[in-house]
Amino acid sequence: MTGPRSLQARLGLWLGVLLTLLWVAAASLTAILVRNEMNEVFDSALQETAQRLLPLAVVDIVGREEEGVTQRLAAIREHGEFFTYIVRDDRGRLLLQSHAADPSLFPAWDGTGFRQTPTHRFYNEDAVRGSIRLTIAEPLDHRAAVAREVRAVAEEIAADPKYAGDEELGPDEGARERAREAFRRHLQGSERG
Repeated sequence: MTGPRSLQARLGLWLGVLLTLLWVAAASLTAILVRNEMNEVFDSALQETAQRLLPLAVVDIVGREEEGVTQRLAAIREHGEFFTYIVRDDRGRLLLQSHAADPSLFPAWDGTGFRQTPTHRFYNEDAVRGSIRLTIAEPLDHRAAVAREVRAVAEEIAADPKYAGDEELGPDEGARERAREAFRRHLQGSERG
């Protein structure tokens, strides 16, 4: 098979190939950036949860009459846990764990910060001069499932002809006016109170 003979056809072919390669590179870069942003959000949620749980665990552990006793929190009602956690002392003794936590999955304490195994992302935080240590875990499967959902929604939006035009996305002018009126009423009500 031979290529096109005319200069115009060859230029068109090369331009098409070049644009396709640029599009693939841009799409790949966008996917990597979105994945990194999602991981930052997940890590932030993991860290925030640890920092909210640790003071509660400290109050519970310091208030105990017996030192070094493991307590497993019972589930209030049936639910899936995206985050599980364990609390240990500075000697590595297990003091507290969430109801679905499997202590064998948690790595040995090696300081505050993030860690990762092939199956989980961890965040370590300590308190009371390092004597109480919380490790919180999130299964990487959970992150992958959310990433798939986000991708599916993005593909659905991209395939929807309603979003294919040059029209501005977002609320129409009527919705904006209704929102303005609701805010006015809310502000007037708060000025009276």
